[in-house]
Amino acid sequence: LDDLVRQAICPEKLTALEWINIITTAHRMGLKSTATILLGHIETPRQIVRHIEIIRNIQKQTGGFTEFIPLIFVPYGAILGKKFDISEILPFPTVQRFYALCRIYFHRWIPNIQSSWPKLGLENAVKCLSTGANDLGGTLYEENITRNAGGTFGQEVSLDQFREQVIKTGKTPRLRDTLYNPLPDYVRTLV
Repeated sequence: LDDLVRQAICPEKLTALEWINIITTAHRMGLKSTATILLGHIETPRQIVRHIEIIRNIQKQTGGFTEFIPLIFVPYGAILGKKFDISEILPFPTVQRFYALCRIYFHRWIPNIQSSWPKLGLENAVKCLSTGANDLGGTLYEENITRNAGGTFGQEVSLDQFREQVIKTGKTPRLRDTLYNPLPDYVRTLV
């Protein structure tokens, strides 16, 4: 949500102020939405801080975000990666620190922090459950964005794979709907 970054990486999209106005209007009308950030391209630490500050301020005003999702830029096959000579994904320890920062920064404002298994791989996404994330996202059946950018972590993870990996961490998996309402039938199948 920084117009210098937006102009460089997606000039055809809305300005930051246009996005803010649309999302706050939608929230005030009772619609819920997610909030994201794309990390690991040309953004500066100051721009990252400003982005999450805007998200938190909107949440304080509207309460409309169901979750925050840090999306790690996958440069390998992306035009943006070639344009800005970005050849590596963010180091995983940096990703983990960002998840921890988000958990602290959004503390009581946005309770759900999602790790993206298509970007990080299931193993690393699950590791983020120990550094701030509490959600692994969904079982995508045709994920193309990360794959087209050169991501290598596949298109699909089954509920059984999610369950198995989460249980290995000592945590209890929960199936939920889009608005984070628990779906209790899934929990019963764990025993």
